[in-house]
Formats: sequence, C-alpha cells, structure tokens
Amino acid sequence: MSLHRRTALRLGGSILVGALAGCLGQTDDRPGTDDTATTQPPTDQPATETETSDADDPAAFPRWEPSWSVVLGDGSRNVVGLDTFDGLLYATTSDDAFASGVAAITPGDGVRWSRTFEGSPLDWERVVTDRSVYVVSGTQAPGLGWSELYALNRETGETRWSERRERSFDVYGVVGDVVVANAREYNDETHSHAESFVGGTVVGLDVETGEERWRYDVSKPDSGVVAGDTALVVDGTELVALAGDGTERRTVDIGGPTNEPLATDHGVYLTTDAGVRAHEPDGQTRWTKSLPRGAFHRVAGDSRVYVSSDGIYAIEADGSVAWHHEELGSARWASPRNGHLYVGRNGKENDQYVESLSTADGSVEWTFDPDPPILNQVAATDELCLAEEAIDDILYGIRAADGSVRGRFQPGSTLFDVEPLDGTVYVADSTATVYELPP
Repeated sequence: MSLHRRTALRLGGSILVGALAGCLGQTDDRPGTDDTATTQPPTDQPATETETSDADDPAAFPRWEPSWSVVLGDGSRNVVGLDTFDGLLYATTSDDAFASGVAAITPGDGVRWSRTFEGSPLDWERVVTDRSVYVVSGTQAPGLGWSELYALNRETGETRWSERRERSFDVYGVVGDVVVANAREYNDETHSHAESFVGGTVVGLDVETGEERWRYDVSKPDSGVVAGDTALVVDGTELVALAGDGTERRTVDIGGPTNEPLATDHGVYLTTDAGVRAHEPDGQTRWTKSLPRGAFHRVAGDSRVYVSSDGIYAIEADGSVAWHHEELGSARWASPRNGHLYVGRNGKENDQYVESLSTADGSVEWTFDPDPPILNQVAATDELCLAEEAIDDILYGIRAADGSVRGRFQPGSTLFDVEPLDGTVYVADSTATVYELPP
C-alpha cells in the first residue's frame, strides 16, 4: 500500500502544472546522472508509548521518533513515492525544475544507487523485477508531449536500455521475456483527465534490449495489469486479455467504465458503475455481482475483495457475500491486515475519521477521530494502522488491537508517501528525506 494517489493530487499544483507549461528539468546527461545521499544516524530519544489520549489535542500524543533517516542528494528534491522489493526501498523523486529521479535504498544503511532524468516523473509507482527497475519520465505539455521508459539494472542503477516516444508510457508489468506498456497518444488540444489521450498502442518490449516485439492498438486507453502470463488491458468498456507474444486471448464486454484492474492471487477484480466483476488471470469471467450503487473503491485481502457501494461488501472469491456493512466508506482504505480492515470515513461537517472493522463480520472495533479531522490516506502493518492528517502533515500510528495511539510523527515538512516494510514504517517527504519509524 502506498499513498501515491494522494501524492498525485498534492503535486498537481506543482509538478503537473509545470509539465503542462512545457517545463523540462535538465540533468548532466540525458541517460541519467548519479546522485549523492546523506545518512542520518538514529536519534538518541526512543519513542514513548501511551494509552488512548484525547484526539482533540494532537500534542497530547507521544512523538514517534525516527530510528534512522537518509537524505537524498542536497535535500532539494521531493520524495514523491516509495516502493519495496526484496527488502529494498525504491524512492521516486522530483525537484523544482521538474527533473525526475529514482534511488535504491537499503533500510538502516543508506543509498545503494541514485539516478536523475530529464522530464517529470510520469509514474510514481515502480515496476521492479529481479533484474530491472522500470522508470518513466517525460512531459505532458500540449503539443510537446513525450516520455521515456528506462530499464535500469536493479543492482547498480545503470541503464540497460531506454525507449523514447512522443507518447505517454504506462508500464503494466512483465510477461515472460517482454515488458508490457501502453504507449498512449497525446491529445494536443486538451489535457483534462480522460481527454488527455486519443488512442494508444500496447507494446511488448524485449526485457533485454527494449526492442519492440509486438503491438496491439487500443482506441480508448485506460489502464491495465499483468496477471500471471497475461496482460489485461481496459479499452473503454472492454477488457482485452493479451498473451506474452501479443496475441489476443479474449475480449470481454465489461459494460462500463472501470477502475484499474486489481490483480490478486485469487483472481482479478474490476469495479464498475453496475457492481463488481471477477475474472480469471486469462481474462475469462468468473462472476459478476450487481450492487445498488455500483462499486468504486476496492481492496483485496486473504481470499476476498472488499468493495464500497451502498456500504462495504466483503465478497468471497466465489462471489458470495461474507458480510455487508451499511455505512459508506471513502477512498482512504488499507488492505486488510491481521483480521482488521481500516476504512477512512466522511462524516458530517467534513469530519473525517478512521474505523477498524473486523474482517470476520464487519463490526466496528474502534474509531480514531483526530483534530483537525482531515485524513488523506490510511496504510497498515500487522500491528499498526497508519493515518495521515493533511493540515499539519502528521502521521499517526494507531494500535490495531485497541485503537490506542502508539505515536505521532510530524517532521515539519510535507509528507508524500508511507510504505510499510517488515513491520517497520518508512515515510517520504518534501526535504528529500526518507524516515524509518520503528514498530
């Protein structure tokens, strides 16, 4: 879980506006340059703990002190996204000149390698494999749109290959020996949400050389995901299943617009204005379920998918409803952990709070209602619910067991992303810093 959707919204007034103005960051050379980093030692003050305190007074909660931190470069970059793979952190960065970058970090140690690139980061969530890290940078300026897809050596950060086009790359993942990406065609007349693109071509690029092995044209490019040995692409109101060699396995009418497909080890799920759909990894429809208000937000856990409609539904892999919680949720969900589902709520008078629901029956276990009551996102470890308050950029760690506050983290900078790793919490901010918060 990451707060990337929130990151995109926060950066909308800076990075994306700059990109629309045609601003390109410059680096020492186009393929990418090395960067430096400073590692901060653990603090001398251990974090303290307390029982549940008055949520109307954030200062009453104990401070959650970092056990370690690292500053990327000279501290002038925003760390706009964090991803994890095989015990490492991958930080996506951007500076005021809209130059993008990525750094591989060994938690508790420091930066293994760091790179910067021309153009803004167009994809804040990294696709990482055993061998490569895939990075997309570029600009969406009207009439000047371009992007470049880099395949970096995961161990060294060196460029294995790159592919630049006057289109916007969206990487779906790797199927066999090809990386599957949608090269969407820019609409030079407008860049407002769905109207930004007028067509697209899904391409399979050789993982070793970047050479295009196959292509598949789509008319209404939306989103896609890799599930097993198949790339599932949403093309308007259709779901297209493509094999690793680019051949079409099947096309399914999904009836309407959908969120990005959610691939799990127990199926692929799509939410539409009619309800929720489950598909096999090869695109074959497993079941469909109509819901009174359609379905929008969704997370998966164990053998279930959890969706919001006229309340929250816990749906088993076979399509049966385990339970229905009647209160509406919001976009701020965390995937279930240790029997708890954390849901951000919108209450009266813009009151926003977090509830912990039992995954067994949907009953409310506890509620956390901070002041100011503006929560951006929630995430989770096995032991903690992580909730961020947006006005003062405070991250709260809330104990899963009873809803008491383990601590609050407030570095005095803008928080961009939160990523749990092996029970430890990592936080990215606007001062090029990645913080480690102990369990």
